[in-house]
Amino acid sequence: MLSEMRDMRAVRERWNLALCLYIPYVLLGAVIALAASDDGLGKSATLSLFVTTVSAVIPSIQSLANVSAFPEVVRIYGAVMWAVQPLITAAVIVVAPRIPVLRVSRVWLFLGFPAFVAVLIVLGILLPAFWIEPSSADLSYVKGRGRVGLTIVVENRLGLATLGSLVMAVISFCQVIVIKSIPYYVRLLRLNLARTRPGVHNLLEPIMRTGKESSREQ
Repeated sequence: MLSEMRDMRAVRERWNLALCLYIPYVLLGAVIALAASDDGLGKSATLSLFVTTVSAVIPSIQSLANVSAFPEVVRIYGAVMWAVQPLITAAVIVVAPRIPVLRVSRVWLFLGFPAFVAVLIVLGILLPAFWIEPSSADLSYVKGRGRVGLTIVVENRLGLATLGSLVMAVISFCQVIVIKSIPYYVRLLRLNLARTRPGVHNLLEPIMRTGKESSREQ
């Protein structure tokens, strides 16, 4: 019992440490949103090239800039935050402990968990990076759609510094959970199928072997 409590405490401490890595990331976004110049891209050819390159990969940066009251700031902010995000995500993945594996129902195993991961992929990658498309330059379009949070971000620097930076951290965390879930799901299959159906063991042997290698790496 004491051993389990110590293990749970250690897991909780590692998750807390992993989440603390987002603090400098949020602060970086806040500094850029509040301190960046409205004509910053015109002052530096290198910065302009960097922003243009990142915006070509992440279309939502330009989409938000099109409806923003400070488009140059949004472009600089978006480019830097998206460029730094893979580094933060990788650091959190390394620090965070692996997800514990429990016996679950077949419904959760084959339907619930894959659906959960699919939702995280949409929220953590597709929607913020590619699917935000306020096509009108009129900010009333955003308001008319009820996108209150989006309106706060594109109309107010403080909103971009606070809400925008927190959203970027949440996007990264969604990506962390998706990536951490891959070896978790392999172990989940191994625990819930191989033991209850010996005949399945041989079919899952390649997957199980991959799961073991992933576990050793972590």
